[in-house]
Amino acid sequence: MKGSGRALAAAPWLFAASGFAGLLYETVWTRQLVLVFGATVPSASTVLAGFMTGFALGGFWGGRWASRTRSPLRLYGRLELGVAAAAALFPLALRLLLWSVEHTSLPEGPLRFLLTFAALLPATTLMGATFPVLAQAADKQGIGGLYAANLFGACLGTLTGAFLLLGTIGLSGSHWAAVALSAATGALALRLAAGEDAAPAAPAQTKPNDGRWSWPALAVFASGLAGMAFEVVWIRLLVPAFNNSAYGFAAVLVVFLAGLGGGSWLSARVRRPTLGLLGALLALSGLFGFVSYLGFELAEVLMSRYADMTNSGIVPLLLAPLAEAVALLAPLALLQGALLPLAIRLDVKEDGLGGAVGKLYAFNTVGAIFGALAAGFWWIPHWNVQNALLIIVGVCLAAGSALLWAFLPAKTRWLAPLGAAALLALAVGRLSGRYLPADMMMEWAARFPDLAPELVSYREDIEGSVAVQSRGGARFLIINGVGVTGYTNATKMIAHIPMLIHPKPERALIVCFGMGTTFRSALRHPARVDAVELVGSVVADFPLFYPDADHWRAHPKARVIINDGRNHLLRDKEGYDVIMVDPSPPLYAAGTVNLYSRDFFALGRRKLKAGGLMAVWLPEYAETEFKMVMKSFTAAFPHTQFWLGTRPHNGFVMLGSDTPIALDRRALEKRLAEPGLRKDLLELNQEFKDKAAFWSLYMGPGSRFTDYLADAAEVTDDLPAIEYPLLRARDRKRYFNHPAALAWPPAAVP
Repeated sequence: MKGSGRALAAAPWLFAASGFAGLLYETVWTRQLVLVFGATVPSASTVLAGFMTGFALGGFWGGRWASRTRSPLRLYGRLELGVAAAAALFPLALRLLLWSVEHTSLPEGPLRFLLTFAALLPATTLMGATFPVLAQAADKQGIGGLYAANLFGACLGTLTGAFLLLGTIGLSGSHWAAVALSAATGALALRLAAGEDAAPAAPAQTKPNDGRWSWPALAVFASGLAGMAFEVVWIRLLVPAFNNSAYGFAAVLVVFLAGLGGGSWLSARVRRPTLGLLGALLALSGLFGFVSYLGFELAEVLMSRYADMTNSGIVPLLLAPLAEAVALLAPLALLQGALLPLAIRLDVKEDGLGGAVGKLYAFNTVGAIFGALAAGFWWIPHWNVQNALLIIVGVCLAAGSALLWAFLPAKTRWLAPLGAAALLALAVGRLSGRYLPADMMMEWAARFPDLAPELVSYREDIEGSVAVQSRGGARFLIINGVGVTGYTNATKMIAHIPMLIHPKPERALIVCFGMGTTFRSALRHPARVDAVELVGSVVADFPLFYPDADHWRAHPKARVIINDGRNHLLRDKEGYDVIMVDPSPPLYAAGTVNLYSRDFFALGRRKLKAGGLMAVWLPEYAETEFKMVMKSFTAAFPHTQFWLGTRPHNGFVMLGSDTPIALDRRALEKRLAEPGLRKDLLELNQEFKDKAAFWSLYMGPGSRFTDYLADAAEVTDDLPAIEYPLLRARDRKRYFNHPAALAWPPAAVP
């Protein structure tokens, strides 16, 4: 049943608002669930699967409801109000999830899966149903414009969330803004529907909505699979150029969404879609996926000639990487965006547009689930980026040639698989046997000697890419394109300062393995040491920095755990005497704020045994952000101390405890003289050749910095401000100041 003129006019605007709210929900809820289950790919993929499964279920059932409703606009309004109600209950579900993870010992995998789906499915299923229901009020020719409106709304939601809301009103504020928008959209739809004349219910349309396989279903399934897998691959390749910032993730997502929206809008200009057109679009998607990679090689070379990857920067890079993303991804996304609305128009019968939308939207979403999980869990970790790209190109070419085979006359249909095979052979010949981006960088480095330092090692695993570079005789660790650490005494002092001050440490935890320096230094002390690292390849590169790595890995007191450090701490039931944390720089890197928030420091405080110490490394950074982290730390602990990591200063080791932190000078100096500790302290240089150098690092108790921190805001899980610095960075005079406290004279030792 075609809707009234009022419904037709209002539908795109309503669906744009729905897309805006939907992206806010997805962004906020994903961040909140990652804090519960960990920032691992399995956790993030489980959250994504929860969203997509709800969308698929909603699409399927929404198509059935749409073909039977008297007023699609009224049903849409009720669905939006249902979304708002379910979303309003999400914070309660989140608190239950957090309690379950921290206070129960249920198996992590099944617990994560069941609780995530239970929290997400009510709202996401209703969200998924809105598309087929609202489509029932449109006409076939307008389906592309309707879908485009939703995607453009999602673009605006992504931009507004990343560049404004999350850094100012936080996660809760953004969540309730989305709830209010969903409720307003639903109320407006009901008001508009009240003016419609009652109409008889449309007859049930089983054929377009029976869930059976068809050629258009194949097209949208392959499109969903390839589109999401391309997104996973391109995020892996492009986000390092944005310094691994949240803005980078948002920018790549916006380019994809805008391209999809543009393709959907252009599809409305096609008068008569055919299977041949769907096949050609899929095949061209595969071709553009390959061509885009060739452009990526050239763009990376040009950018690398002017950038030092070991320097993470004070402010995220945006314009140059964004231009790269637009140039490489927009054509691919345009092709992908046209496929779903064209397939819907091809599949729908005389009536039942909502039914066709529901069926094909479900197939498209199931394909997206498979593409995301396969690329993230299977193709990239096992076969690396280049083979993942080849698989996706192959899927597009195979599905495209199958559709062209069905469309073309018998005499010429053989051209479709032959052409697809030739294009795939071209892609295989260019990429087969290469190890991206290591081989690509080495190949271009031979042409441009000034391009990059020696690449000692490069690995891809499920959590990210890890490189070891050599420059001027020193080696550096690069994770996801961002310089993380090099040889420095500061990473030794993260271990030595708290382990020396604690009178009898028996169980210690290191969060973030890095080069392994803190791990080696901690094992010089009597405690058992657990080291938790998110990216397994980081630990695998330990021997590239220290020849004795195998000795320390096999140490009877050592245990290395591959997991999210915050999630490990949340689930721990025994407690630690010392907790040492060395988050990956820069402060704005996506996820780093999870280890710098007042809530994380409070979690560490809860997991300390009586008299325990938490030590967190805070590198030298823009003073505004630096003070925010210090303020958050002092707010979480009743007793704090601050120590320099080394001289000249390069950051603070922040110490926190539930009890006063006593400095027994005689006992500490006795420990400093022990042969094992002295050997470790003098390993890199002669900075600590005498005891006075150690005491020169002491900057005093937290009370010394009270006035200094008076105007600083706190960083919380709900308001992760340091991850979104661009608004503050506009005040260049204030933002780019070096932290004055680092230049203060040492404090007198009590």
